[in-house]
Amino acid sequence: MGTSILSRALSVLLNGGPVELFGRAVSRLTSHVGTRTYWYCRWNGEKPLRLGGHTVPIRISSYLGDYREVRFFEEHETEEMADILAELSAGDVFLDVGANIGIHSLFAAQVVDDVYAIEPHPVNASHLLINSGRNSADVTVYSCALSDESTYIGLSGPRGGLLADGSAALSHHDPPSKQGGGDPSNELFVRTERGDDLIDRQGLRLPTVIKIDVEGEEERVLDGLGETLRDDRCRVVYCEIHEDRADYDSIVATLEEAGFSVGVIDERDYSTTIKARK
Repeated sequence: MGTSILSRALSVLLNGGPVELFGRAVSRLTSHVGTRTYWYCRWNGEKPLRLGGHTVPIRISSYLGDYREVRFFEEHETEEMADILAELSAGDVFLDVGANIGIHSLFAAQVVDDVYAIEPHPVNASHLLINSGRNSADVTVYSCALSDESTYIGLSGPRGGLLADGSAALSHHDPPSKQGGGDPSNELFVRTERGDDLIDRQGLRLPTVIKIDVEGEEERVLDGLGETLRDDRCRVVYCEIHEDRADYDSIVATLEEAGFSVGVIDERDYSTTIKARK
């Protein structure tokens, strides 16, 4: 009997316990750091991203977060970015809501003069500023979140507050769907602003093209941008909808009521990205 219990315990440990969890963590880590590309980027301190005749070098620091966010962009977001670049012209104003380390903003800044980047995570925002300097890009960064009210709220994610993290979500949402549970002990408190109020108070030019990637906050962001969306000068909105935390139909209805026609441009197992155009 003792041998049987020991066998079952070892089976659990090896197949579903700490050993397996440790193995998964090591596997995820080595999938990046085990590649020559990663070490080449580390050695050079940057990774150049090329798209549509534009080149954007992104700083690769000693932390894995920068490289992870760059690789995610390359694997999942280049088609969206190419579509955005095709829509932009010199007179446009680009609003990047959930700018992360700045990749979308930096590509847009090569086409338009006015780019407003919204990023509440302090590490992401600091890396965005570093990348803007590296690219000599004129990007105005607001270290806050957009929502439907101006207040303070928790922001947490699976990687805590010390690494660049594209999965961090405001605390009234479930844990980030891309990576699993966040750690409440790593929660940061950030400022939220209504988009219309921020635009008015800062005297910003009205955005003509908007990108929204906010890990479940989509409905509140759109509610806070109601006046902007109804303005005829605002003509294109890209929005990644996390359907486990946001109502797809409600978001589409909001955009249609503001005069947009909506179509799907990308689908993943945890989100759908739409393009709304007047």
